[in-house]
Amino acid sequence: MANLKNIIMLVISFSLITTFAACTAKKTITHEEELLPINSIVVLPVEIKISGEDSQTDKVAKSLITGQEVLNDLLSEYFAGRENIRVLTEGQRNNMENNSTRCRTTDAVTICDTYNADAVLICTLHRYAEREGTEYSVIEPASVAFDLKLVMAKTGKTIWSGAFNETQEHMLTNIFRFMEKTKRGFKWITARDLAKEGLEQKFSKCRYLTK
Repeated sequence: MANLKNIIMLVISFSLITTFAACTAKKTITHEEELLPINSIVVLPVEIKISGEDSQTDKVAKSLITGQEVLNDLLSEYFAGRENIRVLTEGQRNNMENNSTRCRTTDAVTICDTYNADAVLICTLHRYAEREGTEYSVIEPASVAFDLKLVMAKTGKTIWSGAFNETQEHMLTNIFRFMEKTKRGFKWITARDLAKEGLEQKFSKCRYLTK
């Protein structure tokens, strides 16, 4: 009988400890820092970056240029109707080249001053490989990698950043990401769809950019 009481006490104690830990974790997760005074943002055209290994590959260069156009379209679509966010075209960016420097952060601050913005969003595309095959059978799956950086004008400081790097896998390849993959259905998606997923995923985690 005494042993049974001891077991019951242990179970109750464990339950209380688990509940307390869960509550503590929940408070930590929901804690938010104070938002910075950012009322307007400029989005620069996507830049491309070719690594040393790929610099001589014409196919890679062409794919990146295609991906650059796709991501520019996706950014325009995502921020459409947002009065506080202005997406610059390649032409508008090129018109400022005479005043540009080799430092991207310095350029970002200059652009913010020109358009009276509080921050600038910089997107760099590192990889863009289109799916080879169909929705249900592929030779090579879609693969996309890019990074994002939001720079504050007054300080030149990066206040938010994100990176996306994914090559689509078969649903059963990585069981830990099974639920994420089921949203796509049982099919192989295009590089555009993968890039769109990546942008939306990253922007959803940024309070300045999320819808």
